[in-house]
Amino acid sequence: KKDFTKPPPLYTSASLITAMRKLGLGTEATRHTYEKVLIKRGYLKRVKGKLIPTPEGLKLAERIKSLSFASPEETARWEKLLLEIAFGRADKDRGFKEFLEGIKKLTQVSIKELEGEDFSYLSKKPSQKMVKYALSLAKKFGKEVDEKRLREDYPYCKGVIEELSKETQKLPPEPPTQAQLNFAKSIAQEKGIEIPEKALKDKREMARWLDSVVEKGKKRSKGKKFAGRKGKRRR
Repeated sequence: KKDFTKPPPLYTSASLITAMRKLGLGTEATRHTYEKVLIKRGYLKRVKGKLIPTPEGLKLAERIKSLSFASPEETARWEKLLLEIAFGRADKDRGFKEFLEGIKKLTQVSIKELEGEDFSYLSKKPSQKMVKYALSLAKKFGKEVDEKRLREDYPYCKGVIEELSKETQKLPPEPPTQAQLNFAKSIAQEKGIEIPEKALKDKREMARWLDSVVEKGKKRSKGKKFAGRKGKRRR
């Protein structure tokens, strides 16, 4: 009998707060807000009571896991010092000065660690095409989405598309639209090729086939232009 290493169990809202309490992260008043913020920013989603990281959340975690400011121990140390200052267990002036000096040093170290990192994907907005597709999927599956956030929040929009695209794969194939068929027939006739049988039965396969044929045509056109320019130079 083989033994396989099991992945750690997914957090629930309660177990996440318990884990944070053990690590000394946050306070009783703030711990419950972390989950909401991560879900709102598209880094986490709640499915049947379990907290599941999104692709964007995993990507962000992978990028920052080795950085000083992402250390749970470091964060817990600052939380502890602040509490000691607040409840008078540490000299107020000296403790506050120590806290500010520590934060300053941590910031300087973090800036050096982050040099060259590209986090632009976190702030960029989704394209109109992405938003339109996300809305069409949401309508198709009856899922409520925040349209304003879809237009502003790239990770959220991408997460909606990825989640509902999986549901699309479970649906039985739909026949191609008349517009797809007409376009496919004109291309097939022009290029002297046959339309694949599976593309005639499934509009998703038809879309893939059309995209590949059009893309090949563009590459050939660019190749001919480049060859023509070389020929003129030789003359």
